[in-house]
Formats: sequence, C-alpha cells, structure tokens
Amino acid sequence: MQKLSLGMFVVLTLIVVPLIGMLFPQEVSALPAWGRKYNADCSLCHSPAVPRLNKTGQKFRWSGYRMPDEVGKSQDISKAGNFLSLRARGRAEYKNPEGAMETNRFAWHDTTFFYAGALTKTLSSFTEFEWEDGKVELLSQVRAFFGESSNQFTTIRLGQFHSMQGVGIGGFDRPTGISRPEPLSSRALTSSAIPFRIRENQQGAEVAHVVNNSRFIAQVLNGLAVGGNSGVEGEQDKNKDIMFAYERILDDLASGFTLYGYRGVWNDGTEESDYSFYRYGAVANKIFSSGTEIIGGYFRAEDMVPSAVGTDVQGNSFYVEGQHFLKPLDTTLLARFDWVDPNDSLGGNNRKIETIGVVHTYESHLRLALEGNRSVNDATNKTDYQVVVEAMLNF
Repeated sequence: MQKLSLGMFVVLTLIVVPLIGMLFPQEVSALPAWGRKYNADCSLCHSPAVPRLNKTGQKFRWSGYRMPDEVGKSQDISKAGNFLSLRARGRAEYKNPEGAMETNRFAWHDTTFFYAGALTKTLSSFTEFEWEDGKVELLSQVRAFFGESSNQFTTIRLGQFHSMQGVGIGGFDRPTGISRPEPLSSRALTSSAIPFRIRENQQGAEVAHVVNNSRFIAQVLNGLAVGGNSGVEGEQDKNKDIMFAYERILDDLASGFTLYGYRGVWNDGTEESDYSFYRYGAVANKIFSSGTEIIGGYFRAEDMVPSAVGTDVQGNSFYVEGQHFLKPLDTTLLARFDWVDPNDSLGGNNRKIETIGVVHTYESHLRLALEGNRSVNDATNKTDYQVVVEAMLNF
C-alpha cells in the first residue's frame, strides 16, 4: 500500500499542478534584480524554463553580469533594487526508506539574500547570504573583466564561490527541478573516506578566458577542510586543489558541453595521511526548439589511499535526463536516471536513482516543483522512496 500511495501522490500532483497554473498569470524571474535593471522578461536569459540559462544568459554570467553593449562602459550603482534579490524556499517531504521509519514533514529549506551585478567598467561582484537548516553560509566573490569585446576577454575571480556546479553549462547549470544529479552532488562517488563532492563551494582564485562561444577555466582552491565536509571553512594545510574545465556553447538555446578535471589532496586529521584524489568527466546537453532537452554526464573518480589506511579506490558514475517544456502551461516535465559504482573492482555495490518531476511557475515570482524518486542500493539490498514538493519565491 505504501508504494501505491506514493505512486498515486506523484500522478495526482503531475496532473493537478499544471492545471492550477492555467488559472493564474504566468510570470517569473530567476534573479529579479536584473529583470528590474534591464526592464526585461525572464525569457531574455532563460529558456526553455527558469532557472536554466540560454546563450544570452550564459554569456551575461561569463562577462561578470554585463550585456554585450555594456562592455567598457561605466555602471550605475545608485539603484539598490537593481542589485538586491531575495529567494525563499519551503518544502513538504515524504520519505519511505526500507527498513526504517516512514516520515513526512514540512521544512523551511532556505532563505537567501543576493547582492550581485557589474559595479564598474572592470569589476563585478556576487554575494550570497544563505540561511539553511539553522546554519548561515556566506558566498562572496569579486570578478575583474579584461577585454574590449564581448566575444573575447579574460576574467579573474577571487573569493568564496560555486566552483562549477550552478554556474556552468548543461548539467553544471542549476537544475530545472529540485535535486541535482547524484554524480555532481554525492560525497560517495567512491567507497573511500574522502568526503569531496563536485558541487562543493570553494575558496580560491579563478582565471577564465572566453573566445566567442568557448570558455577555458583554471582554478586554484583551498580544497577540503581537514575534518571533511566543508570546502569553504577551516582548510589550513599547505596543499591546494586544482580544477580545469572547458565549456562550449553550441547554439542560441545553450546546448553545449563541458570537459572537467579536478585534482585534490585531503587529510583526515592524522599525521602523514594525505589522500590524493581525482575527478574528471564530461557533461553535455541538447535543447530542441520544441522544448525537449536531453542532458547526460559521466564522471570517473580515483582516490589514492595511504597504504597505512587501505588500498586505492576507483569509481564510475553517470546520469541521463530528459525534460520537456510545455510553453502554453509554463510547465516542465522531467525524468532522470543516476548510476554510481563506488568501487569498480567489486561487484554488487552500485547505487541507482530514478527521478521524475514537474516544475511550474505562476503568479509573479512564484515557482512550484514536485519530485519523486526511488533509490536502489545493491550493497544493502534496500530500496528507498522520497517525494518532495517545493515552493520557491523570488523578488
């Protein structure tokens, strides 16, 4: 009956949410401050659905939040409303883990303040002050722009920032739905003790060079703290992590691909126990004019474990996702399959996650999303179910 109840809930919500949207005006902005600044609809930078970026949106972000005709020009920073935005997200969650208690709860996921935009001819900033689960996190960065054209320039970024996840192309962009793909968000891409995840926020420096629709990126980062889990606080050892990436936009809808490589060093807090680790892979997406999008990615993980602790571990992971945007309803349907093998020298330890969802925006700045997923862990022979409904408000 539990599986039946879950299925009925998902099906009913997939039907009801788009129908509700027909009754309300359909207007939404991803970061409303920029909509106010340029007096523009969100579709200028987002397609097929917010928050995913089209070519205009990607190049706006690449150049430090400048439109092409603003390159080399002074900025008006007197209007705070053109820089300040607020995002608030609340959720209802249902979980049915095999062998554990079935739960459901309401949760206030986060409240986030943004101050972002171009400040001068050369400088721009992005500051994100977020309260989540009783914790406060500050991301703040400054970016310098060097160039005379929007088609070829170099940027330098310093501070505490999203390394690649949430600021890239395709799978590296922000998710259309609620959850991110497992290969990008999990700290368990291998079965070793290293708690690194690709989407971790980082402190460091970045140099990027843009030539037309290509961007070359190099980052030097603090890496993981000695105790693990944090990529932004408490990291004091002499080792630095290095990330390289290449992005390419293929069309005006922002179909494209990213090649990614990361080399890091982590210490578990004991003497002479440095772990070296590598993450490398690629993501790609193709958006069709019909509103259909196909996204996929593969990542290889290699952990060099100290001999006193254990043996080296290699893992593989991939995901594939399909989306379809129903423009008359301002609604996106999505489905994704994630697969992770945390140790390719062993069998029977894979994790598989199947996700379906629907996203709808209606009324001014309000966005609703529903996701349901089934997670299968071959190592424990357990299957878990989860459904999340999220309301997100931007203004």
